[in-house]
Amino acid sequence: MLFSKDAFADKVALITGAGRGIGKAIAKALANLSASVVIGDINWQGAQAVAQEIESSGGKALPACVDVTKQSDVEKVVSMTLSEFGTVHILVNNVGIYPRHHFDSMTFDEFDNVIRVNLHSAFLCSKVCAPIMQKQRWGRIINIASVRFWVPDHGLLHYVASKGAMVGLTRALAHELGEYGITVNAVAPGGVALEEELSSQIDEERRKAIEEIVMAQRIKRRLRPEDVANLVVFLASEEAWAITGQTILIDGGWVLR
Repeated sequence: MLFSKDAFADKVALITGAGRGIGKAIAKALANLSASVVIGDINWQGAQAVAQEIESSGGKALPACVDVTKQSDVEKVVSMTLSEFGTVHILVNNVGIYPRHHFDSMTFDEFDNVIRVNLHSAFLCSKVCAPIMQKQRWGRIINIASVRFWVPDHGLLHYVASKGAMVGLTRALAHELGEYGITVNAVAPGGVALEEELSSQIDEERRKAIEEIVMAQRIKRRLRPEDVANLVVFLASEEAWAITGQTILIDGGWVLR
Protein backbone atom coordinates (compact mmCIF):
# COMPACT_ATOMS: atom_id res chain seq x y z
CA MET A 1 0.00 0.00 0.00
CA LEU A 2 1.00 3.61 -0.43
CA PHE A 3 1.41 5.75 2.67
CA SER A 4 0.33 9.36 3.07
CA LYS A 5 3.03 12.00 3.47
CA ASP A 6 2.33 12.29 7.21
CA ALA A 7 1.87 8.56 7.89
CA PHE A 8 4.68 8.54 10.48
CA ALA A 9 4.26 12.11 11.76
CA ASP A 10 3.88 10.97 15.36
CA LYS A 11 6.69 8.39 15.25
CA VAL A 12 10.36 8.51 16.27
CA ALA A 13 12.81 6.09 14.67
CA LEU A 14 16.38 5.19 15.64
CA ILE A 15 18.39 3.60 12.84
CA THR A 16 21.90 2.22 13.38
CA GLY A 17 24.48 2.22 10.62
CA ALA A 18 22.45 4.97 8.96
CA GLY A 19 25.35 6.99 7.58
CA ARG A 20 25.31 5.15 4.27
CA GLY A 21 23.77 2.34 2.24
CA ILE A 22 20.66 0.55 3.46
CA GLY A 23 20.54 2.44 6.76
CA LYS A 24 20.62 5.78 4.97
CA ALA A 25 17.82 4.70 2.63
CA ILE A 26 15.69 3.58 5.59
CA ALA A 27 16.22 6.86 7.43
CA LYS A 28 15.32 8.89 4.35
CA ALA A 29 12.24 6.78 3.61
CA LEU A 30 10.87 7.19 7.14
CA ALA A 31 11.71 10.90 7.20
CA ASN A 32 9.92 11.37 3.87
CA LEU A 33 6.80 10.08 5.63
CA SER A 34 7.29 12.64 8.43
CA ALA A 35 8.97 10.44 11.05
CA SER A 36 11.57 12.03 13.30
CA VAL A 37 14.74 10.03 12.72
CA VAL A 38 17.97 9.52 14.64
CA ILE A 39 20.91 8.79 12.36
CA GLY A 40 23.19 6.50 14.37
CA ASP A 41 26.60 5.73 12.90
CA ILE A 42 30.17 5.29 14.10
CA ASN A 43 31.16 7.69 11.30
CA TRP A 44 30.17 11.14 12.56
CA GLN A 45 30.64 12.80 9.18
CA GLY A 46 28.39 10.24 7.52
CA ALA A 47 25.67 10.67 10.14
CA GLN A 48 25.86 14.45 9.82
CA ALA A 49 25.64 14.35 6.04
CA VAL A 50 22.52 12.18 6.06
CA ALA A 51 20.86 14.32 8.73
CA GLN A 52 21.60 17.48 6.75
CA GLU A 53 20.19 15.91 3.60
CA ILE A 54 16.97 15.03 5.41
CA GLU A 55 16.66 18.44 7.05
CA SER A 56 17.27 20.24 3.76
CA SER A 57 14.20 18.41 2.42
CA GLY A 58 12.10 19.55 5.37
CA GLY A 59 12.49 16.48 7.56
CA LYS A 60 13.50 16.10 11.20
CA ALA A 61 16.78 14.32 11.89
CA LEU A 62 19.31 14.03 14.69
CA PRO A 63 22.83 12.76 13.87
CA ALA A 64 24.53 10.65 16.54
CA CYS A 65 28.03 9.20 16.65
CA VAL A 66 27.67 5.81 18.32
CA ASP A 67 29.64 2.59 18.75
CA VAL A 68 26.77 0.14 19.11
CA THR A 69 29.02 -2.54 20.61
CA LYS A 70 29.32 -0.39 23.76
CA GLN A 71 26.36 -0.26 26.13
CA SER A 72 27.36 3.20 27.36
CA ASP A 73 27.25 4.54 23.79
CA VAL A 74 23.87 2.96 23.14
CA GLU A 75 22.46 4.39 26.37
CA LYS A 76 23.83 7.81 25.41
CA VAL A 77 22.23 7.86 21.96
CA VAL A 78 18.89 6.71 23.34
CA SER A 79 19.11 9.44 26.00
CA MET A 80 19.81 11.97 23.22
CA THR A 81 16.77 10.67 21.36
CA LEU A 82 14.54 11.08 24.40
CA SER A 83 15.83 14.60 25.02
CA GLU A 84 15.26 15.63 21.40
CA PHE A 85 12.07 13.77 20.49
CA GLY A 86 10.61 12.42 23.75
CA THR A 87 10.47 8.70 22.96
CA VAL A 88 11.44 5.88 20.59
CA HIS A 89 8.79 4.03 18.59
CA ILE A 90 10.89 2.31 15.93
CA LEU A 91 14.33 0.70 16.21
CA VAL A 92 16.12 -0.53 13.11
CA ASN A 93 19.18 -2.65 13.92
CA ASN A 94 20.93 -2.20 10.61
CA VAL A 95 24.62 -1.93 11.44
CA GLY A 96 26.78 -4.74 10.09
CA ILE A 97 30.23 -5.62 8.79
CA TYR A 98 31.31 -8.42 6.47
CA PRO A 99 35.08 -8.77 6.15
CA ARG A 100 36.25 -11.94 4.44
CA HIS A 101 38.37 -14.35 6.49
CA HIS A 102 38.58 -17.98 5.44
CA PHE A 103 37.90 -20.46 8.23
CA ASP A 104 41.32 -22.12 8.09
CA SER A 105 43.06 -18.82 8.85
CA MET A 106 40.35 -16.99 10.81
CA THR A 107 41.34 -15.91 14.32
CA PHE A 108 38.98 -15.85 17.27
CA ASP A 109 39.30 -12.07 17.45
CA GLU A 110 38.21 -11.77 13.80
CA PHE A 111 35.23 -14.03 14.46
CA ASP A 112 34.34 -12.27 17.70
CA ASN A 113 34.50 -8.80 16.17
CA VAL A 114 31.88 -9.64 13.54
CA ILE A 115 29.63 -11.25 16.15
CA ARG A 116 29.92 -8.21 18.42
CA VAL A 117 29.14 -5.69 15.68
CA ASN A 118 26.41 -7.64 13.90
CA LEU A 119 24.68 -9.46 16.77
CA HIS A 120 25.60 -8.03 20.16
CA SER A 121 24.73 -4.53 18.92
CA ALA A 122 21.18 -5.62 18.09
CA PHE A 123 20.80 -7.11 21.57
CA LEU A 124 22.14 -3.96 23.25
CA CYS A 125 20.00 -1.54 21.25
CA SER A 126 16.89 -3.66 21.75
CA LYS A 127 17.63 -4.01 25.47
CA VAL A 128 17.85 -0.24 25.95
CA CYS A 129 14.89 0.68 23.71
CA ALA A 130 12.46 -2.07 24.73
CA PRO A 131 11.51 -0.62 28.16
CA ILE A 132 10.47 2.63 26.46
CA MET A 133 8.32 0.73 23.98
CA GLN A 134 6.89 -1.48 26.74
CA LYS A 135 5.82 1.58 28.73
CA GLN A 136 3.98 3.09 25.75
CA ARG A 137 2.72 -0.36 24.71
CA TRP A 138 3.72 0.15 21.09
CA GLY A 139 6.94 -0.48 19.26
CA ARG A 140 8.64 -1.83 16.19
CA ILE A 141 12.03 -3.54 16.19
CA ILE A 142 13.34 -4.42 12.75
CA ASN A 143 16.58 -6.34 12.39
CA ILE A 144 18.54 -6.41 9.17
CA ALA A 145 19.65 -10.01 8.62
CA SER A 146 21.00 -11.37 5.33
CA VAL A 147 20.17 -13.89 2.65
CA ARG A 148 23.71 -15.17 3.21
CA PHE A 149 22.27 -17.29 6.04
CA TRP A 150 20.57 -19.30 3.26
CA VAL A 151 23.27 -18.75 0.61
CA PRO A 152 26.64 -18.94 2.44
CA ASP A 153 29.95 -18.20 0.78
CA HIS A 154 33.61 -18.91 1.46
CA GLY A 155 35.22 -16.44 3.83
CA LEU A 156 31.96 -15.34 5.46
CA LEU A 157 31.53 -17.94 8.20
CA HIS A 158 31.45 -15.28 10.95
CA TYR A 159 29.01 -13.12 8.97
CA VAL A 160 26.69 -16.04 8.19
CA ALA A 161 26.74 -17.11 11.85
CA SER A 162 25.91 -13.59 13.03
CA LYS A 163 23.01 -13.20 10.62
CA GLY A 164 21.66 -16.65 11.41
CA ALA A 165 21.70 -15.75 15.09
CA MET A 166 19.86 -12.54 14.20
CA VAL A 167 16.99 -14.67 12.91
CA GLY A 168 16.87 -16.50 16.25
CA LEU A 169 17.09 -13.25 18.20
CA THR A 170 14.19 -11.88 16.19
CA ARG A 171 11.93 -14.84 16.97
CA ALA A 172 12.80 -14.88 20.67
CA LEU A 173 12.33 -11.13 21.09
CA ALA A 174 9.00 -11.27 19.27
CA HIS A 175 7.87 -13.95 21.70
CA GLU A 176 8.92 -11.95 24.77
CA LEU A 177 7.71 -8.50 23.69
CA GLY A 178 4.50 -9.27 21.83
CA GLU A 179 2.26 -8.81 24.87
CA TYR A 180 3.33 -5.15 24.99
CA GLY A 181 2.20 -4.39 21.45
CA ILE A 182 5.76 -4.59 20.13
CA THR A 183 6.48 -6.41 16.89
CA VAL A 184 9.93 -7.75 16.07
CA ASN A 185 10.81 -8.80 12.55
CA ALA A 186 13.88 -9.28 10.39
CA VAL A 187 14.53 -8.35 6.79
CA ALA A 188 17.09 -10.44 4.91
CA PRO A 189 18.38 -8.61 1.82
CA GLY A 190 20.19 -10.30 -1.02
CA GLY A 191 22.89 -8.54 -2.99
CA VAL A 192 22.22 -4.82 -2.69
CA ALA A 193 23.94 -2.10 -4.71
CA LEU A 194 26.02 0.15 -2.46
CA GLU A 195 27.06 3.74 -3.11
CA GLU A 196 30.41 2.86 -4.68
CA GLU A 197 28.66 0.65 -7.21
CA LEU A 198 25.99 3.22 -7.98
CA SER A 199 28.73 5.75 -8.71
CA SER A 200 30.68 3.16 -10.78
CA GLN A 201 33.58 3.19 -8.31
CA ILE A 202 34.21 -0.57 -8.24
CA ASP A 203 36.81 -2.76 -9.86
CA GLU A 204 36.21 -5.39 -12.53
CA GLU A 205 36.41 -8.31 -10.08
CA ARG A 206 33.66 -6.83 -7.92
CA ARG A 207 31.55 -6.02 -10.97
CA LYS A 208 31.81 -9.64 -12.14
CA ALA A 209 30.72 -10.90 -8.72
CA ILE A 210 27.72 -8.58 -8.83
CA GLU A 211 26.72 -9.86 -12.27
CA GLU A 212 26.91 -13.45 -11.00
CA ILE A 213 24.54 -12.63 -8.14
CA VAL A 214 22.02 -10.98 -10.45
CA MET A 215 22.15 -13.92 -12.85
CA ALA A 216 21.53 -16.31 -9.94
CA GLN A 217 18.33 -14.45 -9.05
CA ARG A 218 15.02 -15.52 -10.56
CA ILE A 219 14.30 -11.83 -11.24
CA LYS A 220 17.33 -10.43 -13.06
CA ARG A 221 17.37 -6.98 -11.51
CA ARG A 222 19.87 -5.44 -9.10
CA LEU A 223 18.48 -4.63 -5.67
CA ARG A 224 18.91 -1.09 -4.38
CA PRO A 225 18.87 0.19 -0.79
CA GLU A 226 15.48 1.81 -1.44
CA ASP A 227 13.94 -1.60 -2.13
CA VAL A 228 14.91 -2.75 1.36
CA ALA A 229 13.78 0.55 2.87
CA ASN A 230 10.29 0.17 1.40
CA LEU A 231 9.86 -3.18 3.15
CA VAL A 232 11.16 -1.78 6.44
CA VAL A 233 8.70 1.12 6.22
CA PHE A 234 5.80 -1.31 5.90
CA LEU A 235 6.97 -3.41 8.85
CA ALA A 236 7.30 -0.22 10.92
CA SER A 237 3.73 0.82 10.17
CA GLU A 238 0.52 0.30 12.11
CA GLU A 239 -0.77 -1.80 9.21
CA ALA A 240 1.86 -4.47 9.96
CA TRP A 241 0.66 -5.01 13.54
CA ALA A 242 -0.06 -8.73 13.01
CA ILE A 243 3.35 -9.57 11.54
CA THR A 244 5.90 -10.52 14.17
CA GLY A 245 8.71 -13.03 14.63
CA GLN A 246 9.16 -13.25 10.87
CA THR A 247 12.21 -13.04 8.63
CA ILE A 248 11.32 -11.74 5.18
CA LEU A 249 13.74 -12.35 2.33
CA ILE A 250 14.10 -9.61 -0.25
CA ASP A 251 16.52 -11.10 -2.75
CA GLY A 252 14.93 -11.26 -6.19
CA GLY A 253 14.59 -15.01 -5.74
CA TRP A 254 18.30 -15.66 -5.18
CA VAL A 255 17.62 -18.53 -2.76
CA LEU A 256 15.47 -20.22 -5.42
CA ARG A 257 18.40 -20.70 -7.80
